[in-house]
Amino acid sequence: MEKLIFMIGAAAVAVGVHADTINIDGVTWMYSVDDAENKTITLGGGTGETTAMPTDTSLDAADIPWTMVIGGDTYTVTRIADYAFQNCTGLSGTLTIPEAVTFLGRQAIYNTTVTRIESLGGVVQIGPFNFQTDNLTHAFPDLSRVVTFGTGSFFGSYFSGVVKLGKVATALGYRAFSRCPNLTGVYIPGPDTVASGRQSYTTIDVRQMAQYSSNVKIIFVGVNTKGSNLSSGSGNVLDGVTGCKMFVPANGFWDGLDTGGTSNEVIYYGASTNLNLIVDEDVGEITATPADEGALVKVLEAAPTFKNVFGWNIKVNVTNVLEATSGAITAEMLSEVEINTLMLTFKVNTQAQLDSVLAAIPASSHTILAIDASDSRAELTVPQGREVYVRLSGEGRNGKYTPKINGTLISFR
Repeated sequence: MEKLIFMIGAAAVAVGVHADTINIDGVTWMYSVDDAENKTITLGGGTGETTAMPTDTSLDAADIPWTMVIGGDTYTVTRIADYAFQNCTGLSGTLTIPEAVTFLGRQAIYNTTVTRIESLGGVVQIGPFNFQTDNLTHAFPDLSRVVTFGTGSFFGSYFSGVVKLGKVATALGYRAFSRCPNLTGVYIPGPDTVASGRQSYTTIDVRQMAQYSSNVKIIFVGVNTKGSNLSSGSGNVLDGVTGCKMFVPANGFWDGLDTGGTSNEVIYYGASTNLNLIVDEDVGEITATPADEGALVKVLEAAPTFKNVFGWNIKVNVTNVLEATSGAITAEMLSEVEINTLMLTFKVNTQAQLDSVLAAIPASSHTILAIDASDSRAELTVPQGREVYVRLSGEGRNGKYTPKINGTLISFR
């Protein structure tokens, strides 16, 4: 219904029926009445020729009239029309959109000299190509209330840092964050649950979503999300980007995602994979449950990025035996996460594997070693002073556990 009202208003501008102007403090403002009963109006006429104010006007954004007295009644702006301030290069300062405004139209603030977006107010829909300017260099505005993002909504913007969408988001358009040189991370949680019988996923058009956003390091999307146009001739999600990790759910909607770019990595997670991840936004923590050493390594490698970009700590929950690979895990990697190393159980059958584990695990932690006793000739040496737990499996000669283990042990299990 909102869209229909806007279309009627835009059509009316062309014939001059509903569109009108009002002079406030020497500035002529274009508006159209949306709802006469509830006294709401749209600011601007909806075309490049019917901008909200003359394009040569000099005005501080703080002085935009968000209410207008028309015919003795006070009307409230609830929508900013397409092109409302396009090419109004005299519009400067800090823009604070009020709570009453729910719609920001196509290119509504394109090519202004506004230097700060303090708040998007009650905006739930952002039209295409709004923030393509190098004047806006501060952190991305709060986007937690925005439901739909138009094509290229933040294309070419110089906002810095992290984009965090809200759980209410349902659609993220093509090129949404493309060519944003100061973008470092994107978090798209998706809704908590998916209602039965209706579409309630967050749908992401991944074509060039963050293409050429040269500093992006990590993208994390929640379980209840859908990816569309996963591989497209129009360009992949991270063309021009180097060294970005992209965590996507293994929910069947992301199969075949091709990031493009250089040294970018897609990491599938979920209960059906070897890596499950759960984000707790309230405490700023992500809990990882890796099923094998490879998944643990991915978590450990990503931990500094999660912390530096999103400010999230990583808690690792290990529930099974991990096959040890020489040199795959280091003490430095383990120091980046919260993990009870006593619960780490490594399968080791060679001295190189054992040495690798002992080098990674602090001497103060008594890790568990799972040793297959089937090879009666196996001999492993634990350095004097190191204490470990040992869990033997398999049978040696005559059904007895026969591996020889030198060094100090706490116990056999």
